[in-house]
Amino acid sequence: MPLYNQTIEQSLAELGSDHYSGLSEQQVAERLAKYGPNKLAEGKRAGPLKIFFDQFKNIMVLVLLIAAGNCAQSAISASVSCVMCTAIRSGPTRPWPP
Repeated sequence: MPLYNQTIEQSLAELGSDHYSGLSEQQVAERLAKYGPNKLAEGKRAGPLKIFFDQFKNIMVLVLLIAAGNCAQSAISASVSCVMCTAIRSGPTRPWPP
């Protein structure tokens, strides 16, 4: 039975450990010799550009970017339209400074 399905007492008994004192020095040395140190292997690290572009592999991210682009384009169009309408309605202006 997997450890996550067992009680604490069952897991400790299966692992040969004690709840209060843990492993003995001899058990630690044996397990270190058998399994090695509890350390992840160093692998090739991804550079910042790869990490950045890997984020765009998700289709939902691409959909959101397209939606954001459409929204920004609409906002820019609306701003330009407002400026043009204001300029047309206000008529000719005097050059500045007077």
